[in-house]
Amino acid sequence: MELHTVSLVLILCGILALTELDGCLGHLDDHHHVGCTDVERNALLQFKNGITDDPSGRLSSWAGQDCCIWRGVSCDNTTGHVIKLNLRNASPFSYHGNGQGYELYGEIDSSSLVVLKHLNYLDLSYNHFIMPPGQNLSFIGSLWNLRYLNLSSGISFEGVDPFDNIRNLSRLRYLDLNYNHASVRNGTISSLHWLPGLTSLEYLDLGGWNLSEVSPYLFQTANSTLPKLQELHLSGCQIDNLPPLVNLASLMVLDLSANNLNFSLPNWLFNLKSLVHLNLHAINSHGPLPDIRDSTGGQLSKNMGNLCNLQTLDLSGNHISGEITNFLESLSRCSNSSIESLDLSNNELVGYLPNSLGFIKSLKFLNLNTNFFQGSIPSSIGNLISLEEVDLSYNNMSSIPKTLGQLAKLTVLDISQNFWEGVITEAHLMNLSSLKQLRINQYSSAVSLVFSIGPDWTPPFKLRDLDIQSCQLGPKFPTWLKNQNELINVILSNATISDIVPKWFWQLDLLLDLLDFSLNNIRGEVPDSRFKWNANSRVSLVSNNFDGPLPLFSPNITWLYLSRNQFSGAIPSNIEVMTFLRELDISHNSLNGSIPSLLVI
Repeated sequence: MELHTVSLVLILCGILALTELDGCLGHLDDHHHVGCTDVERNALLQFKNGITDDPSGRLSSWAGQDCCIWRGVSCDNTTGHVIKLNLRNASPFSYHGNGQGYELYGEIDSSSLVVLKHLNYLDLSYNHFIMPPGQNLSFIGSLWNLRYLNLSSGISFEGVDPFDNIRNLSRLRYLDLNYNHASVRNGTISSLHWLPGLTSLEYLDLGGWNLSEVSPYLFQTANSTLPKLQELHLSGCQIDNLPPLVNLASLMVLDLSANNLNFSLPNWLFNLKSLVHLNLHAINSHGPLPDIRDSTGGQLSKNMGNLCNLQTLDLSGNHISGEITNFLESLSRCSNSSIESLDLSNNELVGYLPNSLGFIKSLKFLNLNTNFFQGSIPSSIGNLISLEEVDLSYNNMSSIPKTLGQLAKLTVLDISQNFWEGVITEAHLMNLSSLKQLRINQYSSAVSLVFSIGPDWTPPFKLRDLDIQSCQLGPKFPTWLKNQNELINVILSNATISDIVPKWFWQLDLLLDLLDFSLNNIRGEVPDSRFKWNANSRVSLVSNNFDGPLPLFSPNITWLYLSRNQFSGAIPSNIEVMTFLRELDISHNSLNGSIPSLLVI
């Protein structure tokens, strides 16, 4: 770039707002771009030659002289050396037409990547790479400048110690070796002798590996040689022993989920003062959780609530029993409580939810489903103004307070499969302006919860998912649905509706996955509607008094249940337009005529 051009760019940058200055200087750096070196470009091309399948075309840009502009490749603007290679599959669970994922597939020739000596970032995750016979991952130990290394769910290899030379990476801060890929041939790590060399490590994920033989060494090493460790992820590692992690003053995230910790969690856990995320989901612990001094087998101690810095606590899927009153009271006493997500679902907890629940003001996500809680939701829940999701489904609860309607940030309310009684009025829903999912249904088909909502009430929310079952919503069709034009799933089953479905409902501009009006006494014909349907949609009008001709729906309908109504006349011959139909039940109606050939097996 000539001098006067540089000066002009700097003048323009100088008059920009500070928020735009970095972008402007970035353009200036582009003018100084020197291009990649021949040796490193050839190394990348050698790597590309081993790739036999690239369904998303991620490597289609790997052509031409300047590898620094290739997708996934970044270079130092001064030297031109490749410093970042990011080939992460950003859509690991997406599929294209032939049923395969968007993963790269092929062999990694270690002699190619070993040339990239200046790499500080390498991400090959969620692909399907294979090491050729006689080669392993030892070449990575020669990439001394690496700060970030992610090989999760991406590489198949042979041998029990594939990570031997990683011990040379003393600058490494982030190491993710998590795997859940079916192509991994050996899921056991028999040695971690390379771990002490990673003295700069801040993030370590060994999830999915069998660490049963080396877990004591892992924790000993973490205590003595990994002082900067902030996140430790050991999900599903078959760990059954938990030595102390007493020296990890910087540890913020600890994931021990899906292990077999058949003993009491130790008190040193409370000394991890920086801990903000603790995941103990499905640890299969049958011991006290975790205070051995005042708890009995499998109960949740109040001392767990002393971790006031925690932002996330997941104890779901264990065998925790007893009440949670002391635990919640302890959490509520934290002067600067940080807890945002509390998951105690799928346990054996009993008793009532205490009023202290409403004093954990930082709470955003509360999941207590599949326990044995009873009684009322505490009225103090209205104090939790930050709450966004509440799941109390599959319990034995019976009463819903009006204060629930004060939660303006609530997006998900799932209180299905309980034994609710009483009356729901506008007050229960009046300020739920963010609500997107509402699920209220009962264990029993006996109707004991009554909706008493005036015909002129307009809700403040726009629902996407509405599920009301075994509640008295009728006898009139609920007029408060008139402004609900964002619905995707609509279930009003066994809701004592004996009205016709008004024309305005059929004319709502909806894109639906599910429509279920079963087990009511709804009458009248089913007219043509404005509804659009997603693929694999379902319709159930079972056990009503719908009459008139058998209705046809979109070709996208896959399951159509119209049995036990008063539909009459012939089965429409053009039913063949429903090309994706898998199940059709039109029994117990007043139909006549012949059966279309499409329906004959």
